[in-house]
Amino acid sequence: MDSTKSRTVKVEDPSQPVTCPPVGEQWDLHPRVYLTAPPEGGDIVCPYCGTRYLMPKSGGDKQPSDS
Repeated sequence: MDSTKSRTVKVEDPSQPVTCPPVGEQWDLHPRVYLTAPPEGGDIVCPYCGTRYLMPKSGGDKQPSDS
């Protein structure tokens, strides 16, 4: 597999499964794989194409507002 075109994808909704290639993209790039996100956030890398998926950090970002 040609990894010279690896890229970075920011995951917006970590509650959804992360797949590579993403749904709706070049389906024949390589076999679809489901990637497991680390619980503390960070990133995961596709073992086939090297695409890096940036996961949001859990916790701190969403705090209830005092209204």
